[in-house]
Amino acid sequence: MVWTRKILRQQQSQMHNPTPNTSTVPGVSIGQLHFLLSKTPLELQRCAIWVDCICHTTCKGILMDSLRLPMNPTLRHAARLPSRTEQWATMADYVMLVGFGVFAATFTILADFSLKLPGHAILRVALPFACGLALVPRHGAGSIMGLGALLGAGAWIGIGHRELGPGATTSLLLTGPILDLMLRRTKPNQSLYWRMAMAGLLANAGAFFVRGAVKWVESPGAGKPIFAIWSGKALVTYSLCGLIAGLISAFLVFRWRSDSSS
Repeated sequence: MVWTRKILRQQQSQMHNPTPNTSTVPGVSIGQLHFLLSKTPLELQRCAIWVDCICHTTCKGILMDSLRLPMNPTLRHAARLPSRTEQWATMADYVMLVGFGVFAATFTILADFSLKLPGHAILRVALPFACGLALVPRHGAGSIMGLGALLGAGAWIGIGHRELGPGATTSLLLTGPILDLMLRRTKPNQSLYWRMAMAGLLANAGAFFVRGAVKWVESPGAGKPIFAIWSGKALVTYSLCGLIAGLISAFLVFRWRSDSSS
């Protein structure tokens, strides 16, 4: 669009100077310049409006498709739970997804397994998210649940309940978007288990780095050796908990392979 305006100004200047000065139109080839100079200003304006309409319509269509949460047929066919089958998301779908996110936050805050194991918070996060994906199998569903988890955690903190740790908060907020990313290009008859396991691993990897950064800052100079011991143990436990959480949740709510014929 910028170069079209430059050509319009160039044409107006040609009325007084018949020799075109191509150096005043950077980024435009000689062929483009000769073609555009052969058009009248009205034709160029119509062309610019046409290009604007195409760009606006295309961007608007992509945005609307994303907001409507298109169906993920692989998740729907693999789900052990009865899934919603509408082509596009309804208000009920959004309410269910936000509800699962709020439930995940509530379960993470209130449930205490007393494992004393770094990184085990994702064990309370993965199953609600997997159930949400099975009941509402749509692209982008994980991100909507992540928004619900954020709202739920904020509500609990707002009423004075104990805050989540930085690691648990990170895994709670990252699990949904990472599940969307890992399950975006699933294919029929392809196992979902390893994808969900990798999603759990990646979410807990983010939680490990955030928790480690906070612990490093809070540790005094004499506490750095203790931090080194913790980080060595936590690297293993965070990774294992992420993988196990993804595998267990996938096993409980999805079949090993999707059956597209069902």
